[in-house]
Amino acid sequence: MRIPFDSICVAASVTELQAWLGAKAQRWVQVSPRSIAVQLYWQKPGWLWISWDQEFGRITLGPTPSDSIESTPFLLALKKQLDGDRLDSIKQVDRDRIARLTFHSGLSLFVEMMGRHGNAILVEAGGKQVAAAKWVGAAQSIRPVLPGKVYESPPTDGSLSPFIKKFPERLAQAEAVFSGALTPFRSANGIYPIALGLVDEIRVPSFAEAAGEWFAAAESGRAIEHQRSALHAQLIRIATARREAVESLTRAADHAARAAEYQMLGELILAYGFQSPGAAQIDVTDYAGVHRTIALQPDLTPPQNAEKWFRKARRAKDGIGEVRDQLVRQTEDLEEVERLLANLPNYESMLEIEKARQFAESRHWLHKAGTPLKKEERPFSGYRVKELAAPHGYTVFYGENAEANDYLTMRMGKPNDIWMHVRGNTSAHVLIPTHNRPDRVPHDVLMFGAEVSARHSPLKNSSMVPVDYTLKKYVRRPRGSAKGFVTYTNEKTLHVT
Repeated sequence: MRIPFDSICVAASVTELQAWLGAKAQRWVQVSPRSIAVQLYWQKPGWLWISWDQEFGRITLGPTPSDSIESTPFLLALKKQLDGDRLDSIKQVDRDRIARLTFHSGLSLFVEMMGRHGNAILVEAGGKQVAAAKWVGAAQSIRPVLPGKVYESPPTDGSLSPFIKKFPERLAQAEAVFSGALTPFRSANGIYPIALGLVDEIRVPSFAEAAGEWFAAAESGRAIEHQRSALHAQLIRIATARREAVESLTRAADHAARAAEYQMLGELILAYGFQSPGAAQIDVTDYAGVHRTIALQPDLTPPQNAEKWFRKARRAKDGIGEVRDQLVRQTEDLEEVERLLANLPNYESMLEIEKARQFAESRHWLHKAGTPLKKEERPFSGYRVKELAAPHGYTVFYGENAEANDYLTMRMGKPNDIWMHVRGNTSAHVLIPTHNRPDRVPHDVLMFGAEVSARHSPLKNSSMVPVDYTLKKYVRRPRGSAKGFVTYTNEKTLHVT
């Protein structure tokens, strides 16, 4: 049972904050989307924390903010209107979870700590609302919060909170808090202005300071847990995808490794198939002396049956290098994801989790939230463009035919991406995205891309294949030329086997 920041707590904080009247409000910090902190200076500096958060709404003293997030429009309005102003008064409104901070300029800040209806509203001397943490239209509430409208307090009956009513023997002490009688205690479940009789209660000298520290830690812990959970969910999806890819590639590698066996089966059909014309199978002894039964298609001739195995052997042989490369990359990627997932529960600060997120982004594991995919990126508008994982987290794309090559080069490529092609022959166009940093692409990434281009060319079985590479901005398709035909300049050459 967590102790809430109820109307008794508001009264206790307001009582203790009277010591800060006359203080200068001089630094405004956004510590969470629904919490701000302002530095007060009155003989010494101190931090006032103001929150309308559904779970951690409060007004207390607190520690120096260790983290800040991007300023909201409301915080910018507070800085503009109140920075350097002096705090003239702070009062509780109608014995409820509402505090009113009045400044020397005549502006008032109403902090409504009312769960999901929580809000913070800046009001000018005449009562008109000039800024709010959230504007609420007439269709959303019977008490609209709109610019220029006169501020109205939420309806309240001034009764004690349901929480303190669970301790009927403490009601008299609770009532005394409104008159300034405080005996604050801390427990594992929170801070309260009076003793509740909990077994782990410890007396504290200041309610506002103790509550501020407790709530700041609790709010930070919640933010850390939310960030950890969000990153964990993303990494689980990546790990699942990588695991499925490794399983698929392992099966493909097994298939590719059998190229020699498929070749042998075709040769055996040519050697023995004529002995049983029209048969559904033949029994043979292979090169190792092992008995085999080979299924045949009766309506095909032995050469035609053999050609089916030869085609299977060629496909397996052509794909084995790529499959093995990808299997290594995807296995390494899976190991890194699983390692990060194993370490994630040990990260106890926002900085550690942010570093983990940055690492995941550097490995291209995370999609940027709120960034819609372009039509051509879903997936390549139907063109036969393939994506490969290269060393160091880079990605390599290549086209499987002339139309895909044209789409890859002319539409996908950015000016400073690296483009590759086998010199003096036809081949797949290869593209390596560089994120405008082509000079930082490692040599083994270039060699990986060059091997892909060579592998998808008529020279794939040559002992040495020259592959040109240049920046995409130096690649042109002449007017009227066929798709996939380009000219290029400023190239360099790599030689791969």
